[in-house]
Amino acid sequence: MSPNVSALLKLVKQKGRTAVFETDDLIFEDAYPKFFERVGLKSRLGPDDVQRYRATLQRCDAAFCSTDFLKERLEAFGKRAFVIRNGFSNEMRTLAEAAFAARPGFKRSRRVVIGYASGTPTHQRDFELVVPVLLDVLERYRNAEVRVIGYLALDPRFAKFGDRVVSVPPVSWRTLPRVL
Repeated sequence: MSPNVSALLKLVKQKGRTAVFETDDLIFEDAYPKFFERVGLKSRLGPDDVQRYRATLQRCDAAFCSTDFLKERLEAFGKRAFVIRNGFSNEMRTLAEAAFAARPGFKRSRRVVIGYASGTPTHQRDFELVVPVLLDVLERYRNAEVRVIGYLALDPRFAKFGDRVVSVPPVSWRTLPRVL
């Protein structure tokens, strides 16, 4: 909620239209920042942010979300909710199939590549949850590699693994299948 969002929602109501809230995180409940505390991280959302998201939700008529769990939480909040699962389009599938068909021949290898692609900077916190595990895997297994694509700042501890850790800058979703 902000003055601009408030004005937009007022206009939507005046025009007799439906305002729909969309989320793929539990950003409207106080439990959201507390989850991060339980796993030893600081949430990017403070209590004021959660209240502002909740205020926006309260002024909307319905909600779209990505999981059944979020649908249940939104309905418990008193909103009609609809699940639209994360997925990909026919165009994305076509691009992925073309990239797969054009790939260079794979040699038999014992190499294991662990990848993470981040479309927005908001995934930094998610990635930080697995950093200790990735560092442990790299330490234990010489055939393991880590490759990250997108908006991720790598922990300096990855540097000691040299070319077994690769960071690729953000690419468009149309380019992503080739990079993968």
